[in-house]
Amino acid sequence: MDKIKSKPSTVKDLNRIRGIIKSKFTNTRKFVDTCSTIDDQIKIDLSAQKKLNNFKVMKEELETLLNQYLDIAEDEKASEKSDEESLAL
Repeated sequence: MDKIKSKPSTVKDLNRIRGIIKSKFTNTRKFVDTCSTIDDQIKIDLSAQKKLNNFKVMKEELETLLNQYLDIAEDEKASEKSDEESLAL
């Protein structure tokens, strides 16, 4: 997901990315719910391993997304503090 690693400029972009990650979790949840209906154990094992790998990628994506949200929040706080200092002068 190269899109996530480059820093989006707005909260709207981050919310869109969050929605994409959330849909991946939903798809994985659907897979887990339907696993009991699959007869072939090999298919379950292979699919589960792929899903586990996807979770590892999603964890990295979520950590990156959290850091980007925190960067935006930090920038906004710094901007507000700067504005307050300017008004005080």
